Amino acid sequence: MDELHFPLGGARFRPALEDVLQMLVEEFGVDAVDGWRKHLAQGRERWRRIQTRAVVRDAPDEAVATLRALGYLVTEPEGEVLDANIKRLQSI
Repeated sequence: MDELHFPLGGARFRPALEDVLQMLVEEFGVDAVDGWRKHLAQGRERWRRIQTRAVVRDAPDEAVATLRALGYLVTEPEGEVLDANIKRLQSI
């Protein structure tokens, strides 16, 4: 079991430390101080915002399409437009 690898979303979509800590409290009964949920939620938000920026760099075409679908006006930069980082999107 110690050598078993669970692919959990690649480099960008792995669980955050906050997810593991919440699991320890909720599933295994580890003691926690008052306000722990709020602090974990704030840490999880920070992590996901960082990962969102990284994912946009990996797939800028998807980010542009999504923003346009939400009604944003997106202008391509002058010069060469970067393609998706296929290696990063396909890695585990």
